[in-house]
Amino acid sequence: MRHARVVSETTGDIADDSADMCRQVTRDLVEAIGNRPIVIHHSPLARAVNTARLVHDELQTLGVPVNKVLAEEWLRSDSFRLMNENITAVCEMTPGCFTLFITHYPDIKSFLNGNKRGVDIPEAYNCTIFARDFLIPGKRD
Repeated sequence: MRHARVVSETTGDIADDSADMCRQVTRDLVEAIGNRPIVIHHSPLARAVNTARLVHDELQTLGVPVNKVLAEEWLRSDSFRLMNENITAVCEMTPGCFTLFITHYPDIKSFLNGNKRGVDIPEAYNCTIFARDFLIPGKRD
């Protein structure tokens, strides 16, 4: 998932319209995966931390169990360590859970290009979720 759009890079305060979109995308995620427990791994940068909090709070409101919320240095912007090996290793630690990674555009673009997913990379709007079996867009017409 790409983090929500912020009004301040320093504080990571999320723009109101982006917060609303993030909540909607979270509801769409629950519709796609059901009531499976979720684990959230996010970049330590403020905009990703605040997005993770927003997603967590919306999941709690929906009654979806959240097993963990963890900051991961390898998800920091421009670290380019979002790769199959890291994702697989993390997911194997929590079998039966849906694992959500919240990170940044450059890393998502690099990952998707490297995996040749055929995703239109410019469509990586804030709050978009890219999953193996589905895509939940962060921008709606």
